Amino acid sequence: MSLFGRPVEETIMRAGFDAEQIIVVGGSALAIFGVREAQDVDLLLAPELFSRIGRYLQTPGGIRLNPAQVFSAEKRYLSVGTEPGCLPLDLLTVEGNDPDLKFNLLATMMDVIPCDGGILRAPSLKTISKIKEIKKRTKDLEDVQLIKQHLAALNETAA
Repeated sequence: MSLFGRPVEETIMRAGFDAEQIIVVGGSALAIFGVREAQDVDLLLAPELFSRIGRYLQTPGGIRLNPAQVFSAEKRYLSVGTEPGCLPLDLLTVEGNDPDLKFNLLATMMDVIPCDGGILRAPSLKTISKIKEIKKRTKDLEDVQLIKQHLAALNETAA
């Protein structure tokens, strides 16, 4: 695990999430690949796990979530502070017909990244770059450049 990815991994492990029920997305995925530091932990959760967390405002590992910071459980998005030593969590899930099937299909398309606690799944850097190019926000375009630099450095190291 990269130096940038360590706080992301530690937050996920302390939260007690089952690796089969989460996909690391956004800046958190960039951190676990070693591209840049993450400011929070962005996770796509299996629908059942998302519902359980929304109901009890507690992660499987017992981190209590502050209800004042839950923004939109009905819109399938929770943004929460956590305990000291953990990065803030942004939790999302899939919507629409057959959300479990959608999540499971997405999960099969992810890269598997080994970590101290087992594995994490995330989109490939190529996929993240394409998504960020489509979004075209300033931060996303900066990330695209960082991804290109990171991949070039990896290619040089491999050569």
